[in-house]
Amino acid sequence: MSSSIRKVAIVGIQASGGLGHLVIDQLLKSSIQVTAVTRDAPKTKASLKAAPNLNLIQGDYTSAASLAPCLRGHDAVVSLILRGQPDPQILVIDATIIADVPHMITSSFGIDLQQEYLRTLPPFKGKVQMGDYVAQKASEGLITFNSIQTGIFFGWGLSLGMMINLKDDGLPSVLFDAGETKFSVSAEEDIATAVAVALGKKDKLPMNCSLFIHTAAVSQNQLREYAKESRPEREFPVTLVDTAKEEKKAWEAYNNGERDISKMGGLMSRGTFGLGLGLFKHLDSDVLGIEERDEEWLKAFIARYM
Repeated sequence: MSSSIRKVAIVGIQASGGLGHLVIDQLLKSSIQVTAVTRDAPKTKASLKAAPNLNLIQGDYTSAASLAPCLRGHDAVVSLILRGQPDPQILVIDATIIADVPHMITSSFGIDLQQEYLRTLPPFKGKVQMGDYVAQKASEGLITFNSIQTGIFFGWGLSLGMMINLKDDGLPSVLFDAGETKFSVSAEEDIATAVAVALGKKDKLPMNCSLFIHTAAVSQNQLREYAKESRPEREFPVTLVDTAKEEKKAWEAYNNGERDISKMGGLMSRGTFGLGLGLFKHLDSDVLGIEERDEEWLKAFIARYM
């Protein structure tokens, strides 16, 4: 780790585990002092392993001013606040600035929202606002930041059946545009590694920009073939979906005032699968210590979710 980063506050730790716990594990392997800021300290404490350089505190998220004392004295903040709405994100950015913490990694994990089409989609409105806000604050010299774009969280996506249905329930997988489009996925362990390395190499990385990683570039058909190879006795039925038609239906629903996220799936599937914007063309994986995985690794990973 760089000597400039000795104390890190992680905001948005979930008691149930997830990425935050993996990030903490990675940072604790170094000499970094980690402060985990959570809404429910007793519940979160039960899910974390005690460590000499780990401090767990309960944060007040009602305002930036009330959260700032939890962050003061740290060299960096890692935000893992849920990414759907801009207000909590902006609150954390403001709290970081109030606390005079010079650097942060924003909660921007996902797809590349510099793509113009993706920036126009209602489901990403909050994330776009947050990204524009922190960039503005950086341009004013109030903070530096990096975001780490990861594509789809691989394990999470498999567990939810987003890319392929791995459950033995007879239900079909939805294949978008015949399932041939490649997209970026990142294993949660790799995401945590990238966060830790980005902090450790802060002085050697470009600032105030996104860094891109992925564990692999895969297609839905590829994942389905790996699943069939792992469980040859099972059927893996499919339903084919035209993303252009789904995009049209989603916009019609939106323009009719139906703003529920379940109605917006056609927009995200069009961007990710139909237009291929879910595949990163440029990667910073090497500098962030992420190795692109081979077929055998992918097959073993998928088998864990079956």
